[in-house]
Amino acid sequence: MSSNPAMTSDQIAVIKATVPVLAQHGNTITTVFYRNMLEAHPELNTIFNTPNQVNGHQPRALAGALYAYASHIDDLGALSSAVELICNKHASLYIQPDHYKIVGKYLLEAMGEVLGAALTPEILDAWATAYWQLADLMIGREKQLYEQSEGWTDWRDFKIVNKVKESEEITSFYLAPVDGKPLPNFQPGQYISVQAHVPALEYAQARQYSLSDQPKPDYYRISVKKETGINSSDPAPAVTHPGYISNLLHDTYNIGDTLQVSHPYGDFYLSPSKSETTTPVVLISAGVGLTPLTSMVNTLTSQAPESRKLHFIHGARTSAGRAFKDHISKLSLSSPVQATFFTSHLTESDKEGTDYHHVGRVDLNKLDDKDLYLEDTQTEYYICGPEKFMTDIESSLKAKGVAADRIKMELFVVHRYTNIRYHRLKSNMTTKIGVFPASGGLGTSIVNHLSKQVPASQLVLVARKPENLVKLQGEGATVRHADYDQPSTLDTAFDGIDVLMLVSYASFEIEHRVKSHRLAIDAAIKSGVKHIFYSSLGFGTGLSDKSVAHVMGAHIETEKYLASSQDKIPYTSIREGLYSESFPIYTAWFDPQNPVDEITIPHTGSGPGIAWVKRDELGEATANLIVAHVNDPANFKYRNQVVLLSGPREISLAETIDIIGRTIGKPLSIREISVDEYVRLPQIGDKHTYKDVDLSREWATAWQAIKNGETAVVSPALGEILGREPEAYEKTIKELIG
Repeated sequence: MSSNPAMTSDQIAVIKATVPVLAQHGNTITTVFYRNMLEAHPELNTIFNTPNQVNGHQPRALAGALYAYASHIDDLGALSSAVELICNKHASLYIQPDHYKIVGKYLLEAMGEVLGAALTPEILDAWATAYWQLADLMIGREKQLYEQSEGWTDWRDFKIVNKVKESEEITSFYLAPVDGKPLPNFQPGQYISVQAHVPALEYAQARQYSLSDQPKPDYYRISVKKETGINSSDPAPAVTHPGYISNLLHDTYNIGDTLQVSHPYGDFYLSPSKSETTTPVVLISAGVGLTPLTSMVNTLTSQAPESRKLHFIHGARTSAGRAFKDHISKLSLSSPVQATFFTSHLTESDKEGTDYHHVGRVDLNKLDDKDLYLEDTQTEYYICGPEKFMTDIESSLKAKGVAADRIKMELFVVHRYTNIRYHRLKSNMTTKIGVFPASGGLGTSIVNHLSKQVPASQLVLVARKPENLVKLQGEGATVRHADYDQPSTLDTAFDGIDVLMLVSYASFEIEHRVKSHRLAIDAAIKSGVKHIFYSSLGFGTGLSDKSVAHVMGAHIETEKYLASSQDKIPYTSIREGLYSESFPIYTAWFDPQNPVDEITIPHTGSGPGIAWVKRDELGEATANLIVAHVNDPANFKYRNQVVLLSGPREISLAETIDIIGRTIGKPLSIREISVDEYVRLPQIGDKHTYKDVDLSREWATAWQAIKNGETAVVSPALGEILGREPEAYEKTIKELIG
C-alpha cells in the first residue's frame, strides 16, 4: 500500500483548472524538466532516447500525457490503456521506484521555473499529490510485470548467433542468451528492448524491437530496418536521428558480438485464447511493421487448426524491400494462409501474383469483403506500420462495420490513448456547418475532412469559385457564391448556418484584411450563426496578442474583434503553425527543381526555429474541432478561446535547409544578408507585391519574429485533436519535392 495521500475533491478541481495552462505551457515545462534532470543525473541518459530529446518528441509526449492526465484526473479509467502501454515500455527499460522520486522532484521544479508566481502553493501541492497518485499506480503495475518475468529483472547479455539479410532494407538478428538458460515464452507481437553502447555518445541507448518469430527456447529473433541517409560512423546522427541505433546494429554488430536484452513486454499481441481456435485472423502491415505479424503468422500456422482462416496483407514500397516474402508465399501454399502483397513502385522484373497482387498502398477497398472475413463477427484484425497507416486502416475497417474491440494496433506512442476522442457527427444532428471560403487550399482541406464525418446535406459551402464544388453539390451539399472583395455578397451568404468556419482573407494589407473579416463576422451574427471558427496564424509566441510580424497584425485585430463580439457569437480562433508547404517563403523562394548552392536570407539559420505543420493536417484537425463542437457545444473546451495548432517539433532554419538539401541530394548553405539586401532580391519583390504595391519590407518583419521565437512554440493540441503524432517535416518535404 502507498503511504502517499489520496487526492481530495478540491485538489482534483485544482488540477482540472490547470488544463488550459498545460495546453499553453506544457511543452515548455517538460523541456525544462528533461534538461534539468539529465544535467543533474547524466546516468539517466541510458534510459531516455537521446534523439527524441533533441528533436523534442520526448518532451511533447510527456506534455501530452500530463495534459491527458489532468483532463481525466476524475476518470482515470479513461487512461488505462495509456498506463498499460507506458508501464510495459518502462518494464522493458527496468524503470525502478527510485526513478519516480527523481522525476517527481524535477517535474515539479520545472513547473515552478516556467510558471513562476502563477504556481501557487495550492497548485503545487495538488500537482505533487496528483503526481504520486499516478506514480504509485505505475509502480504497482510495473511490479506486477517484473513478478511475471520469472526472475529476469535486469539487462541480460545475448550473443548474435546469426545475421540474415531479409530484404534490401531489413536484416534479422538471432539472439541467444550467453548464460545458456532456456528463454521464457512470450506472446506473439511483443517486443524486447535492445541496449547497445553508442561511441559517439559515450553511453548506451536502448530501442524496442518486435520479436519476428514464434517463441523458441534457445533464441529470439528481431528484424531491423536500416534507415537511408544515416552513416553510423558519423557521430552527428547519434543525437539527432531516431534510426541511428538500428543502423549501428546493421553496420557494426555481427555474429559473435554481444548485446544487452530485456525480457519481452508489450500490450500488442495475439490473443492467447484465440491462438488455437478457428477464429479468423487478418494481419495487416506496412514496411517493417510486418515483424510482429510474422511472429503471429508463424505461431498460428504451427498451432492453429488447419481450418482457420488467416489472411496476411502487407504493403511495401518495392518488392525488393519486402522482408519474408518467400517465407509468407510458402506458407500460403502449405497452410490456410492467404497472402496479399501491395507494392507502390514496380520494376520490370516484378510479376503480378508472385511479387505483388495490387499496385499502390494498402487499400482494403481493393479486396473482397469475403477475403477480410467480414461476415464472421468474431474475426480479429491486427495492424502494424506507420501510425497514420494504422489509423487509416482502422477507419477503413470501422467503415466496413468492424467493432473497435476486434481491431488491435501496435503503438509505441501514448497520445493515441490520451487524446480527447473526436467522433463522427452524431446521427441525430441536423446542424448546418458552413465553410467560407471553401475552395482555397485550407478551405478545401477542411471541407474534404468534414465530408468524411458529416453528411453532405449538412454542409453549406460558400466560395468565390463555387464551380469548384460541383462534386459535393451533387452529393447534397449547399453551394453558394460570396467573395471578400464583394462585401455585398456576404449579406445573406451565411443564412441558415449554425456553425461557420471562417478562413482568413489572403491579403497583405492589414486594414483591408481586418475590415473584410469584420464584415464577414457581422454578417454571421446577422444570419444567426451560433459559433464561428476562425483561421489565424502561428506567430505571436503561442497565444500572445503581440507580434513583430506584420502579417500577424490582421489576425490579432480579428481575434480582438471576435473576443469583443463573443456575447453575440461565441468563437474559436485556430492559430495555425507555419505550413510545411510554405518553406519557399522562408528560403528566399528556393526552387528544388532549379536549386542554388547558397540560400541568402536575413537570418543565420541558428537560434529559435519553426514548428512546421502540414496544411492538410491542419484541415483535418479543424474539421475534428468543428465536429466536436457540434456534437457537444456545452462542453466544448475551446469556446471563446484561441488554440495553437503547431507542428510536432521546432526545427531551426539551418536544419530546415539541411533537410531540403538531403531530400534533393544536394548540400545547401545559408548566407546571412541584411534586410535591405533581402528586400532588393528580385524574387522577393516579385512574390510580395500586392495590387502593384511592394510589401517586401513589411513581410520581412517575419524574420525578426522567427528570431524572437514566435514560431518555435510546439503545442500538444494538434496531436491530441488528430489522435496521432503529426507528420514529421522530413516526410512532408519528401512528399512535396522528393
